[in-house]
Amino acid sequence: MIPLAELRSFARGAAGLVAREREVAQFEVYCASAEHRVARLNYTSDIPSRGVEEMKSLHTDGFQVRIAMRRNRHEAGTAFEASDLSLDAVRSALERARRSAVIDPHFPGFASSPRKLSAGPAPASDLARAGDGVLAACAWQAVAGALRAFTSGEPAASAHPGLVVGGDISVTRDRIAIANSNFADIRCDDSAHFSCSVTALIESLDAKGTASALGGSVAAMRRASTTLGRDAVRRALQLRHGVRPASGTYRVVLGPQPVAEILNYMVMGSLTTGAFFAASSAYQGRFGSRRRHCRTRR
Repeated sequence: MIPLAELRSFARGAAGLVAREREVAQFEVYCASAEHRVARLNYTSDIPSRGVEEMKSLHTDGFQVRIAMRRNRHEAGTAFEASDLSLDAVRSALERARRSAVIDPHFPGFASSPRKLSAGPAPASDLARAGDGVLAACAWQAVAGALRAFTSGEPAASAHPGLVVGGDISVTRDRIAIANSNFADIRCDDSAHFSCSVTALIESLDAKGTASALGGSVAAMRRASTTLGRDAVRRALQLRHGVRPASGTYRVVLGPQPVAEILNYMVMGSLTTGAFFAASSAYQGRFGSRRRHCRTRR
């Protein structure tokens, strides 16, 4: 990851370059460096498996420039650049932001806060120093907890129960620096958090259970890993031989997750000019129509 001091220096240099543009009234430069490290669970009872796959990691760096034009305070443009934190890249992004500027009557301008940030830095999470060994140990704890819960939870009499334990334990680290024409200083942050998700599938019982957790410390990640596998298997056992509703028309109330997925994968992607030009929008030919029912089929 890029050191925080280097991000701060880049943000200051980029802000100085953008501030010299006479056409720009306000601006914001956001730069970031992130690291995502994942331990993926992969246990199957009926075929050979590794249990835990080798560690995987993803590193990303980049910045974004947002500007508001002097000729109209509601005219704003945005451009970004990945993997290149240089002044030449800032000049290129600034030109693209200028070309992409559009007038938005609802644009309120950039953040403006007269208050100073607290002098003392926030305590850093120990996840920022956690190595792959900690991730691997937590992943094996989750698998072990799932197996203990399965063997003690009245498993199916079948010689092939079809237990599948999947999911991942990951640590995400973020470093950011923000320069704003309304701020006298460069705002920075360095944080880390973990996310765990375990899914247990018991094919002989036609049952599935999940468990997940979030946190900001190594101790919390270790506590979560000892219970997630167990909870996922127990929930699957409780749902054994579930009953499916018959095909038909039902009134349903969707929870937050399915609503978010519908918005992300159907609504937002369909509301672009590109989707309409390609005739791939979910709303193609449906102007004025209204869907009232959701039909399910087995």
